Amino acid sequence: MMHDISKRKLRKKPFWLVLRLVMKFLDRVYVENHFVNAWWIRQELEKAGFKRPIEIMLTPLKYKTPLIKREHEGVNVMYYKPPRKDLKWRDWLYGIDLIEKLKEEYKDKVKFIEVDQSYDMEWVFPDIDLYIRPNRHDGYSRLIRECEIQEIPYYWSHENPDYDEMKKKLDEVIENCRKV
Repeated sequence: MMHDISKRKLRKKPFWLVLRLVMKFLDRVYVENHFVNAWWIRQELEKAGFKRPIEIMLTPLKYKTPLIKREHEGVNVMYYKPPRKDLKWRDWLYGIDLIEKLKEEYKDKVKFIEVDQSYDMEWVFPDIDLYIRPNRHDGYSRLIRECEIQEIPYYWSHENPDYDEMKKKLDEVIENCRKV
């Protein structure tokens, strides 16, 4: 969700005004239902003036049972990065700038593992100590729900990620790995 000031700025730009009008037209003429995977996205569509029914449908899980953890050296942190690297806004949206900052700060303490939707997580989950997903706009991620099943701690935001909170979570995981 954007702050009111940002919304006012966007409304002043012709592109955004035209886009909103086109979206409202499509909503009223062509769309029967909207499907989203989080209540906050539903609220955003309702606030934007979408009139068709909006249903919440979660993405089906691929890994519904816990996998056996593997012993490994050090701390492994997994993060999601979309496969297309030519879109800077996508990197910003997924918080890759924050992850790069973490990678630099923790380069001697942590191994960062980049994944996208093509990975077979059955081979990745058993080695993961923390999942980080600092999105600036996100639904209820399937990977987050699967990390809960796998008992993998995570830092996740669906808006406005907090770098200090990410570091705090990572420091907790590093400390816990030392105790084991």
